[in-house]
Amino acid sequence: MTDESASIKIYVACLAAYNNGILHGRWIDATQGEQHIWHGIREMLKASPIPGAEEHAIHDYEGFEGARIEEYSGIAEVAGLAAFIEEHGAIAGKLVKYFGSVDEARDAMEDRYCGVYSSVADYAQEITEQTTQIPANLQYYIDYERMARDLEMSDTGWICKRACALRWPSSTSRLKRCWIASSMPPARPWSAPMRNASARSNPRSW
Repeated sequence: MTDESASIKIYVACLAAYNNGILHGRWIDATQGEQHIWHGIREMLKASPIPGAEEHAIHDYEGFEGARIEEYSGIAEVAGLAAFIEEHGAIAGKLVKYFGSVDEARDAMEDRYCGVYSSVADYAQEITEQTTQIPANLQYYIDYERMARDLEMSDTGWICKRACALRWPSSTSRLKRCWIASSMPPARPWSAPMRNASARSNPRSW
């Protein structure tokens, strides 16, 4: 796969050429590490129509799932973000957008990520069945939709709508919400709530 066809990539432009009215740059695969990106930048500048060009800027990017890349973002930062998104999929970019940093998003994924669900009610059903012994004659009388509404209004957790649930410490004083784009993996049917722990930890495995 070439850099141009990579799913997570940045477009780096030569500023000397740009300032002279010439568009010169190249797409670089951001998932191959910091050194790969720097190599691509050096090769791009070497081929610039402006002799001795030394400065570059990121003029475009793709595949970062809502996470923002600035024109002069650090290359190490870009490589780290790309690696995080490649590892965890679309939800990683959405969490970085919400929290503002890869470190906080990674903490959420590792410590508070509960899984991908088609609805908050599915999440409520799963945690109830995992933590409570429900008599068979009562299981169809439980109102999981109402439990879901209580979860959304409580201050004990926040829900990523149609994408994931993250548990939050009970001391948190307010509900935190993260609205995930519809580009997430397809929701599972209500009749088959997710139970496989390894699948929950890696939505891209779907």
